[in-house]
Amino acid sequence: MLPCVAAEPVPAQKEPAFFPSDRRGRRKLAFRARGTGYLARQQRLLRLLDERKELSAEHAAAELGCSRRTVYRDLLVLSETGVPLYQEPEGRRVRWRLVEGPKRRLAITLSFSEMLALTAGRDLLAGLAGTFFHEAAISALEKIRAALPQPLLARADASAELVMADKRPLRDYRGRGEIVRAIADAIDQRHTLILTYRKLGARSSTRREVDPYHLHIHAGALYLIGYCHERKAARTFLLDRASQVEVTDRAFERRSGLGLEAILQGDLGPWSGKAVSVSLRFSPDAAPLVAERKVHPSQVTRMNLDGSADVNLTAPVTPWLVRWLVGWGSQVAVLAPASLATQVRETHEAAMGRSARPATKAKKRSERVTVDVTWKP
Repeated sequence: MLPCVAAEPVPAQKEPAFFPSDRRGRRKLAFRARGTGYLARQQRLLRLLDERKELSAEHAAAELGCSRRTVYRDLLVLSETGVPLYQEPEGRRVRWRLVEGPKRRLAITLSFSEMLALTAGRDLLAGLAGTFFHEAAISALEKIRAALPQPLLARADASAELVMADKRPLRDYRGRGEIVRAIADAIDQRHTLILTYRKLGARSSTRREVDPYHLHIHAGALYLIGYCHERKAARTFLLDRASQVEVTDRAFERRSGLGLEAILQGDLGPWSGKAVSVSLRFSPDAAPLVAERKVHPSQVTRMNLDGSADVNLTAPVTPWLVRWLVGWGSQVAVLAPASLATQVRETHEAAMGRSARPATKAKKRSERVTVDVTWKP
């Protein structure tokens, strides 16, 4: 049998007096609490007291990353400013508590710019009307507004036009609100779900067993990112194509090494696939516009002496990427890979074929003219 080793008891330490006996000592102690970041630290201390109902100096010091003496100074400052604090002895130690009461509520202090930022955030989520994202944002903002002083609230309302956001919904999620909420609950509880999903181009839906990891918002659309049991890999699911969701009671453990970050392709949209090296050259007219915007995290832009711009990035060849390049028309040349250049050229040719006026007489195949719409450096 192994010997039983007991830890040596730690001698109890007497708590230093919280309030100095003289007025001069109280002012001196409060002055020392006013260091760099003291307001933020005292606000965090107040939140800890409100959340945990009681707090010791040791635990507070560990949470705040400061000394016990600093905690005592902060408690003194809070008490001096009217926060209803009291201490309850526990042997030779004390625990600090807030005076409980039915009307006690911590005041919320926001700056004018913070209030404008919250209002803009609510407007940005207006495109997700019908989901809990938009409704919860409105509810949270109303709670914050109710706690703000009237002058600040009036100023924020009067200056709301300083920050404008497009409130037009790009997608209609009013009929999928319960699906979005069920997926969010499954992510929180880490439960596998059964998703009835119709993939792009398919006429019918199939049932997918998915371990949900993230809800991703991109260009006003909602995507589910998770592990697909059928494909044995991480996949993305556009919730516009989900008709039903069933949350099972089977818990799952998150798999490591799935490369979920690689799925988020910046402005090119979430997409799972093999990343390739993409090399592009933009004309001098388009180069300034391309240089001022980064569409992918791996994008590197280099300006050339003739005014053109070379853009290199590593990403999957997705429909988002093809559409982005087609939108530049003759202002971009795809240098690599050849498969991407072929897709862009075929898309241009198909568009020209649909837009061409019908000829009075059909031409022979050998007489058809092929137009190169790709800008060549």
